[in-house]
Amino acid sequence: MSKPMTENENKYFEMPKWSVFIVENYDATGEFVTDGNRAIFEIKKTFVDLDEMEQEWKDGTWFDPCDEKTNESFGGGEWYEWVGFCLSGWETGSVTIEFSDKETEQKYKIISTGGNKKLGLVPEGLDPDEIFEKMGLGIETVLYFRLKRDDERYDWDITEQFSKYLEEASDE
Repeated sequence: MSKPMTENENKYFEMPKWSVFIVENYDATGEFVTDGNRAIFEIKKTFVDLDEMEQEWKDGTWFDPCDEKTNESFGGGEWYEWVGFCLSGWETGSVTIEFSDKETEQKYKIISTGGNKKLGLVPEGLDPDEIFEKMGLGIETVLYFRLKRDDERYDWDITEQFSKYLEEASDE
């Protein structure tokens, strides 16, 4: 279970189970949209690299509360968006791939299965970001955090540990 952060602890904070999603948005234009090509990774276990989070916070990143639609897409509750990457040692639960159109989906399937050997595509061990990269698409990574949960299976509240990173969002 998660422990409070102190000055003397190491630089990693273990997140409660199922409290983080990694969403990778892929696009060729640089106009990353949430209803386009993306991979959604439900994270079973991970650690926040506090030094990295602190640096991103100093660079202007903070927890931004999600809208109702986004909260529901992650199973309800209150979720926060963090643009950047500050995780270490994660274990993925489920992975969902979404496509903007059928053509993109077909290209993805060809690359991921090695269905077109003439193009020299090698499917072994490719992650979604590697497949979309082969398709010429850029990547934007967004993290989604749930800081509090109270239900029959999970009960935790780490809001206090991350309150510093919520302050800027509440001032906006």
